[in-house]
Amino acid sequence: MQKQGSSADIIIPTQSYGDESCTRMYTRGKKLNLHKTNTKLSKEIELLLPKDLTVWKGPIVTCQAMLAETLADIKTWAKAGFLCVEMETSTLFAVSNHFKVPCAAAVYISDNLVKGQTIGDEKHIEEKAKRRLVKDELFKSAIKAILS
Repeated sequence: MQKQGSSADIIIPTQSYGDESCTRMYTRGKKLNLHKTNTKLSKEIELLLPKDLTVWKGPIVTCQAMLAETLADIKTWAKAGFLCVEMETSTLFAVSNHFKVPCAAAVYISDNLVKGQTIGDEKHIEEKAKRRLVKDELFKSAIKAILS
């Protein structure tokens, strides 16, 4: 959601904003809806990624209702400094934090709504192979980090 982000760039979230039912159930009594990653595991994943990939780090938003997102939502989240919106991370972080299990995430940019790029447009289709390679590298790095 930031203008500098491009398709196939990687985002390693430092935290994820999420306020859906699952996060509320696992964070009872907490007022903030920011769910944190395990910084050590995040750093391990980052260090294992190929050096030629572009990596961004910062907060992201979880919204499980992709088809209900509006352009106003996207602009609000982008203005607040969130790097991307996706559908699972805050839930993953909330549950892992509740059970005290280390957890991290790494996602790749598919489209950039702030730039007017959407899934299925010509540029998105052209970059499919590039995203596939980055996804493979992400999986390899995450598995190595988990096993180490």
